[in-house]
Amino acid sequence: MIQLPRAIYFILLDRFSTGESTLDKKLAGKLWQNGRPKDYSQAFMGGNLRGVINNFDYIKNLGIDCIWLSPIFETSAYHGYHVTNFFKIDKRFGEDEDLKSLVNLCHKNGI
Repeated sequence: MIQLPRAIYFILLDRFSTGESTLDKKLAGKLWQNGRPKDYSQAFMGGNLRGVINNFDYIKNLGIDCIWLSPIFETSAYHGYHVTNFFKIDKRFGEDEDLKSLVNLCHKNGI
């Protein structure tokens, strides 16, 4: 019998975390200019697979049992949905080993 997930957590990879807390804080500070939000609607912000791995305890503590990642393949857009190569992870999002580490971490924790 197939067990369906109870709670799915969607991660827009580029916007989640860079994997470095000091860099994440710098990026958050750059979102504002002269008291107004800047338009980053099309810009790459630097989130990557390492950011998901480094924040895994946060994700696990949400009580979810499934992670849904935005596309990780080579892309021309921050959200990953303009894939230019379905056979290669975009270097901005990480390497093959990062994906393997994340999958192993998820399986080890029942996600």
